[in-house]
Amino acid sequence: MASLNQIVNLDLHPINQSEKYLKICKNKLRKDSVLQLNNFLSSQSLNDI
Repeated sequence: MASLNQIVNLDLHPINQSEKYLKICKNKLRKDSVLQLNNFLSSQSLNDI
């Protein structure tokens, strides 16, 4: 099974390292009822799908 950093672009979306980033995402989701994370999945994981 692939590791998280092989699936998700953690450089752009540090979901496993930044509480601040998670809080920003959570607030945006609450405010807008939707959260778009551009380039969230790595190119390789998209190719594998």
